[in-house]
Amino acid sequence: MIRLFGIIWFMKRLLLLLTSMTAFVIVPAVWAQTSTPAPDMITINAVVYQTTNLREGPDTRYAILGRLAQDDSVQVFERESASSRWLHVMTETGATGWIPSFTVTLEDGRSLEELPIFEAAFPDPTADGVITAEVYGRVNVRSGPAIQYEIVGTLDVGDQVTVTARSNTMNDWLLIETALIEGWVAYFTVQVIGDPNTLPVLVPDSAGELLVSPSQILRARFNVRLHDAPSADAPTIVVIPFNSRVTLLARTVDGIWLYVDFDGVIGWGAADLFSTPPDLETIPVYSPEGTPEPSAEVTPDG
Repeated sequence: MIRLFGIIWFMKRLLLLLTSMTAFVIVPAVWAQTSTPAPDMITINAVVYQTTNLREGPDTRYAILGRLAQDDSVQVFERESASSRWLHVMTETGATGWIPSFTVTLEDGRSLEELPIFEAAFPDPTADGVITAEVYGRVNVRSGPAIQYEIVGTLDVGDQVTVTARSNTMNDWLLIETALIEGWVAYFTVQVIGDPNTLPVLVPDSAGELLVSPSQILRARFNVRLHDAPSADAPTIVVIPFNSRVTLLARTVDGIWLYVDFDGVIGWGAADLFSTPPDLETIPVYSPEGTPEPSAEVTPDG
């Protein structure tokens, strides 16, 4: 009976391996997104500890499939090797991909050693246009693109990193990733390999939780009352202090009122009380059918 069970398990794993390899040969992106846990596989519930990219494979050079936010729930069902530095996960929406193991907290009493090691061949992560960098010396990695942001880790001389975004068109700060850390480093502390001008320009939103286009960030020109409806007569939710950053979410049809996020508090403010927003045509019109939220920009593949 035990021998029969072993044969059945092996055949299931072989079928999964062949299916994954076939999909990879035809369309690599489909290979990554359709590799879901088999019904008999062990899964561990986990919660995302910090914002992280969901990738096609277990390396920062693989394409980004999406982005997970802090407190998102995932199911972990495989690890890339005995070292368990990368985990194969399925999100609440059914998407699958790889994330660094340090970015999640497992449910109590569970261990990564319970999970099987991924057995299929990985696609080649090498891709044209990937921007990398080598560290000149010991460098602080920060949670945001400025020295006032907290230090989330350090890099040593000679470390190789993947660069996924920049803070402005002057490339003052670069968003970097390794298998163990993600954050911002000053441009002058690394030697960039590739053209950084091809990277997207991203900045933290008003709450510091997501990365968005600078066009989504406005500043209060005065102390601004944030209302729960686009009207000066509507109740005030909070007063936004002068020069505070807000994340632009939507607008009224006429553009007189803006729907913004101030440090996690969402409401309406008069448009002329904020720094000049982008063209009206680029701002979505508010729809009562769904509450707009800050939309994280996806960095280029790699």
